[in-house]
Amino acid sequence: MVGRVLSSFALTAAFAVAVSLLVSFTLTPMLSSRFIKVPAAGTRNGHGSKDSPVFRPIDHGYTAMLRWAMAIGS
Repeated sequence: MVGRVLSSFALTAAFAVAVSLLVSFTLTPMLSSRFIKVPAAGTRNGHGSKDSPVFRPIDHGYTAMLRWAMAIGS
């Protein structure tokens, strides 16, 4: 009895995951390319999200960890 109920739920969940995967690989990149416009070269004023005082320490820490990991691997 439980197997019959759970099998229909499993099929529904598997179908939902498959549709989500299809959308994430096809529709999302296409819509992003249409809605997000990249500024032309030379028009950027240097105030991107990576220039914020919050992100800068995170970026430096992550870069240091990557350099350490790459040094160990070689």
